[in-house]
Formats: sequence, structure tokens, C-alpha cells
Amino acid sequence: MKAAGSKEELSRLVDLTGAVIARTSLRHANLTDAILSGANCSYVDFRGANMLRTKLRGTILVGALLSEVKNLTREQVSEAIFDHTTVLPDYLSDMRPKAAE
Repeated sequence: MKAAGSKEELSRLVDLTGAVIARTSLRHANLTDAILSGANCSYVDFRGANMLRTKLRGTILVGALLSEVKNLTREQVSEAIFDHTTVLPDYLSDMRPKAAE
């Protein structure tokens, strides 16, 4: 049983919907089950972060460093907003930003 307030429990409580956290370091953060939907995460350093089941619908990832994240899926990235300045993990490097409509 995990103690209340443990890192594992806190990761499930993170809801940054619509927050502006641009140009921040979240290196090695446990973002498991975190909600970043609609957040501005431009130029955020996510290297080493665990993004298991992190919600990224409409999250702005322009210029974000995602090269060494753990558990990031193609589906998560496809729901986010990113461009050629976003550094994706090698296993997702074939993904391309959606064309502007």
C-alpha cells in the first residue's frame, strides 16, 4: 500500500488543463495519468519524464524536448499540437505535424 502524498499518488492528481507552463523543465517528472490537455507546453524540457497515459489533447508542444521521454505513444502525440521544432523520441521521429487548415 502506498502512503498518501507519495510520488505515485501525486502523479494521478496532476491536472494542468489549459495551463501555461512554457519554457519550463519537467525533466524526469512522473506525469503518469497527468492531464495536460490544452496546456501551452511550448519549449518545455520533458527529457526523461514518464508520460504513461498522460492526456495531451490540444496540448501545445511547439519546441518541446521529448527525445528521452518514457511511455509516450503515437496516439498521444497525434492529439497534440507540434511542429518541426518539437524534438520527438527516435521511435516517433517519422511523425509529421498536421497541416494548418
